[in-house]
Amino acid sequence: MGIGLGIAIDRMPPRAAGGAPAPPDSANLQLLAVPGGPFFQDSARSTPAALADLTGSWTDTLVGARHIAGSGTTRPIRRAGGLSFAEDNVADVLVSTASALVAGWSIYVRCDVTTNADGILATSSPTTASEPLINTYTTQIFGSTNLGFQVVCADPGGDLVRGLVHDGTNLTVFAGSTEATAAASAQAIAALSIGSTLAGYHKGLVRAVALYRGGHDLTTRNAVRAYLMGL
Repeated sequence: MGIGLGIAIDRMPPRAAGGAPAPPDSANLQLLAVPGGPFFQDSARSTPAALADLTGSWTDTLVGARHIAGSGTTRPIRRAGGLSFAEDNVADVLVSTASALVAGWSIYVRCDVTTNADGILATSSPTTASEPLINTYTTQIFGSTNLGFQVVCADPGGDLVRGLVHDGTNLTVFAGSTEATAAASAQAIAALSIGSTLAGYHKGLVRAVALYRGGHDLTTRNAVRAYLMGL
């Protein structure tokens, strides 16, 4: 795993447009990307991305603006409801500038999985694509007890919230309401990469991403899952 800085930067609460409810545990929310974007073609965020455009920046809706960005041929395609990764059978990846988190963290990715490949949905570092935090497999859910080796969240596909929660002692991996928990050593998470540059890329529509400081309990996990599925 990439070694983080060991410092988590406090975030301002997310903007609630039009009176929309704030996300659960908003005080600890570090990054929130939603189905409506906004999206841009370039990482500099100068050209808005319309439907079917290659997308180089997915907006973090929080005040800290840790946007998920990329460039070149590894940009996903904007589709209704999110970003389509590897639609053209070419690996795609976007990387956030989220701060390092060391005292527990919670990652949620609402996405479809439309391939049997072992493509990465999220990694701990933009330069460590071989050490995934979330992978896609078709029939199993399992996690390593050593975060420095590999942690995998597997599922059969469909529009679900998939993710990982580490509370400093235990790791919980989940796909929808199906969960597995095991003891796991503490490990920092640095920048968050969505997608993969590996041959076994993730293929599917990524609809929303949320990264929190701290390991969520079951009640909070359920609240965040419901919130993201309602976007």
